[in-house]
Amino acid sequence: MGTISSGFSIRVFAAVLPALLWLGGCGGPTSVTSLRDRPHRVYSFEAPADYETVYFRIARRAQERYRYTNLATYQPGVTAKLSPDGQSATVTLWNAGGIGMRYVLTAALDALDPARTGVNIYCATRASTQEALLWQQWANTPLEDAQEQSSPQN
Repeated sequence: MGTISSGFSIRVFAAVLPALLWLGGCGGPTSVTSLRDRPHRVYSFEAPADYETVYFRIARRAQERYRYTNLATYQPGVTAKLSPDGQSATVTLWNAGGIGMRYVLTAALDALDPARTGVNIYCATRASTQEALLWQQWANTPLEDAQEQSSPQN
């Protein structure tokens, strides 16, 4: 059997490594600003509640859903920020797995009036649009209802 020379192996590795790094970096935007500037999709809707309530609905459920995983390529995290002065809030889902941090979704919430909130959800990829629809459902579902639905029936 023939053997591959070590010089050839190094050249192949050197040629393949940049391609792998490039492909690893294609998972989404590297900042919230770039996600908002060039989203794959934006969902805009109004939620029938004040902005703080909508913020807590989305943030709490997101933090529960996207916990640490055992996969090296998928390490989700949630950043949530409430800005009472501007009557706005943001909730952002990011992935720190693989090479670098990638932003997956960000929801921008703005008070329209005391009982309504405008929500824009920016999606990084086609796959993240399904999560955005879930976030829209969370924004419109009171926390008490979700807890009652998930509790076992006797």
